[in-house]
Amino acid sequence: MTRRHPPAHNPPAPAETKTMKPSLLAVSLAALVLAHAPSHAGEEAVVQLTNQHLDLRAVYDPGARDPLVVLAVDEDHGASYTPDQCVLVVGESARLTLPAGTPFGNEGDPIHVLPQSQDPDLLDLGVSAEGIPGGVFAGDLSFRFSAVSGPGKLFLWKSTSPGSYDVAVDSGDGLGVTDQLVPSIGGHEHFNWGFTAPGVYRVTLVASGRPIDAGVDLASPAATFEFHVLPLPPEPARLRVVGIAADGALRVELAGIPGSTHEVFASSDLEVWTLAGSVTLAGSTREITVPKSGSALFVRAVAR
Repeated sequence: MTRRHPPAHNPPAPAETKTMKPSLLAVSLAALVLAHAPSHAGEEAVVQLTNQHLDLRAVYDPGARDPLVVLAVDEDHGASYTPDQCVLVVGESARLTLPAGTPFGNEGDPIHVLPQSQDPDLLDLGVSAEGIPGGVFAGDLSFRFSAVSGPGKLFLWKSTSPGSYDVAVDSGDGLGVTDQLVPSIGGHEHFNWGFTAPGVYRVTLVASGRPIDAGVDLASPAATFEFHVLPLPPEPARLRVVGIAADGALRVELAGIPGSTHEVFASSDLEVWTLAGSVTLAGSTREITVPKSGSALFVRAVAR
């Protein structure tokens, strides 16, 4: 496969934002009826994991409410994250061009790969049963892929020689009991993780094994990890009420991609929309004032 390395220090071009044509399908529409939206100031920040040695690890604690769970363990920094605390980023240098004869698409198609061998610019992603003592489970643990959502397909495979593809997971033909990884107790394994299109994916795993003293398998709760395969498409703007001015105008926070331009429209009945102004975001958020019209005010923003 041919890897394409993007130019260094190359920020997202404004043209990517401008390609989103104005339509209601590409609009973030907020019915902002003179009320305050709930504050998210106290929410814990989500950690972006970009080029660490990272394992999706089964952790066993017989005294916990859930004795078996799956966590993301940053081996480089000694940190562990639950699925909702982190995002796994697949950098732009992961983009490859498929050669002929692969099971992942046609020759020349793109695929974004976290390789089984370490690349310092990308996540070194493995699956792990390290830390689980021997004598607890009758055999090895399995990591079953129960769901994958996103703009493309997900493949996991090992390459034992040039041109070989030992596929372990294929979301394109429907996920089943064979879509699983089985690292040995106390060990971990690395695979190639291939995504066929950029965008946001949600990948759900369930770890399970048979305790020696039990007649049934012990399974973890479903662990859904979010992957951001770069470059991400522009997001619609987000609107939030932050206050009401003395003259009744609405103070609204507009959030979006820095450098993006949005036209802001107002309506009192959701039928007739009036242009309230055009806003270019210098940062990720900007507060704007929208004049009040009628007894209720609705606002929408269209990315240009």
